[in-house]
Amino acid sequence: MIALSEIDGFSRDERFPPEVVQRVRAGYDSQLARIDFRLEMIRSNGTGEDPTGSSDGYVEDGGPQSDPAALLRAEREIRRLVIGAERVELDHLLNRRKVSKRVADGVRVALDVDETTMRP
Repeated sequence: MIALSEIDGFSRDERFPPEVVQRVRAGYDSQLARIDFRLEMIRSNGTGEDPTGSSDGYVEDGGPQSDPAALLRAEREIRRLVIGAERVELDHLLNRRKVSKRVADGVRVALDVDETTMRP
């Protein structure tokens, strides 16, 4: 997935504290796990519902934070850069007809939501 590759690249960038990169990576890993789980539920029972009732939030690692405001700014910047990379990859997939316009539009809406719901 392009987002995970982008995030892995940020781990070598001194602008981003390692704990922030890890937190963003964990969020994407969690999101992918939920998607995989829902796909498996659809395959097995056709509902796509999570019978465990688990939350869509992510758990903080509880580690020490040097400057919470700086960490939050770094997290938002990483997320914006990853969303930008996902948009570029989506355009490539659409241009190569690997996804339909309908699917691309749905993904764009999800990316817009992710971008606009970031904490200010």
